[in-house]
Amino acid sequence: AYINSSAISFETPPLVDATEVNVLVSIGGGRFTRVPGVFTVTVMPVLLSVVPLQGPSTGGTLVTLSGYDFSPRTSCRFGTIVVTATFLHKERISCITPSTTAGVVSIEVTNDEIHFTNQRFQFLFQHGSPTVTAISPTKGPVSGNTVVYFDGYHFLD
Repeated sequence: AYINSSAISFETPPLVDATEVNVLVSIGGGRFTRVPGVFTVTVMPVLLSVVPLQGPSTGGTLVTLSGYDFSPRTSCRFGTIVVTATFLHKERISCITPSTTAGVVSIEVTNDEIHFTNQRFQFLFQHGSPTVTAISPTKGPVSGNTVVYFDGYHFLD
């Protein structure tokens, strides 16, 4: 489509596989001009599950993502922060959460760092790591059934 005298655009047709294609431009169906470089078509990954869905805002939580059409180039995005994924196979990747402020963010994945999924998974970054400061009682019978209480902070329901 004509945008102005120094810009045009086109919409890619559906393709079956990821590939690199050469782009040719023709004005009025006449002589074709090859565009420098190539245009890379990537398959959009699909995200089906994320485990766990929460971790400390200090980061460092290993998150396993399952779905399909992942590639060695897949990246994860937590809110606005993009992190490199570890490619396990085309149906599973893992990512380490970044350090960020506490709160809920969307988790998305991409194979091209431009187009991200929108399957609406969310990750809860908690204020700090859960910390235990006391345990009571500290002993119990071999027969079990002792209720043990923990005191501390940053526990979640």
